[in-house]
Amino acid sequence: MTMRLFHLFLLVLLVSCIGAEAAVCHARSQHFRGLCFRNDNCAAICEKEGYISGNCKGFLLRCICFKDCGATGGSTPSGGGPPDGPPDGDDGPPEGLTGNRTTSNISSV
Repeated sequence: MTMRLFHLFLLVLLVSCIGAEAAVCHARSQHFRGLCFRNDNCAAICEKEGYISGNCKGFLLRCICFKDCGATGGSTPSGGGPPDGPPDGDDGPPEGLTGNRTTSNISSV
């Protein structure tokens, strides 16, 4: 009987731990240039990009930014990710400039 209760306790503990962590997404920093040697520099750049943190990762020492994906309901009040749209409020070409757009010859079925 004691072993059965112990196994039940372990099962409940395991199941409760599975959903306890929030999903964390990562992406390479868009603004960090060069090799990443200091995590605090990387984190500062990532925070300016709207992420929660950043670290130097990989063989090539790239700055990787992290955000809460919210997959388990653990999103932050501000949305938990970088802002939508291009950085610096750039919404496209200046007024009066339309640019030449090319169209694809592939038609959708």
